[in-house]
Amino acid sequence: MLSALLERKPAICVDKKGTDIDCAPMKHTIRILLTGRHKLMTDGLRALFENEADFRIVGQVADGPAAIDLIAKLKPDVVVLDLIMQAPDGLAGIGQIKKHAPAIKVLRVAGIE
Repeated sequence: MLSALLERKPAICVDKKGTDIDCAPMKHTIRILLTGRHKLMTDGLRALFENEADFRIVGQVADGPAAIDLIAKLKPDVVVLDLIMQAPDGLAGIGQIKKHAPAIKVLRVAGIE
């Protein structure tokens, strides 16, 4: 189910003349950084993603500044971002993440308090 949400489109290959040729897309493990102040939520997401062969958790942090630091170091493909996060809040955090890593995908989640 999650694989379908993050699935990459199949590669379209052409030779120098513009003729379609066979090309298999490379298998790619999706590297995920989890963020959130509620350990129960991030641990649950970790357990969910770790059961999928195509995903690898590369880090887990509780706040925005730590997430920005780890994004620069770990270069994840996806950040799972808790919208109800401290310093900066999740919405401001998205802007900062995209400023530092424009190609990164952000999956927003929010718990109810």
